[in-house]
Amino acid sequence: MLDDNGDGVLTIKEIKDGMAFHKIKLTDDEWAVFLKQIDSNSDGVLTMEEWIAVMKPRISVAIDYSKIMGDLKIDDPLILEEKVLDL
Repeated sequence: MLDDNGDGVLTIKEIKDGMAFHKIKLTDDEWAVFLKQIDSNSDGVLTMEEWIAVMKPRISVAIDYSKIMGDLKIDDPLILEEKVLDL
């Protein structure tokens, strides 16, 4: 996916290339903040453990949201109102 050379770590270049592929654009300052937050040991690469530590809480939230909201389509306000009334 992001690990282009399959070495088990993500370099800054691999992360930036992956984000660019998904059309996520950050300024240099935003990159600096982002990388500082996800690279817990500041070695310039992300191990699988660091990546999981970043992604796991977000995945848990998405799973919880799906459990609560079910197959609700937010773009339909009537369905949303009915779902709220059912709760």
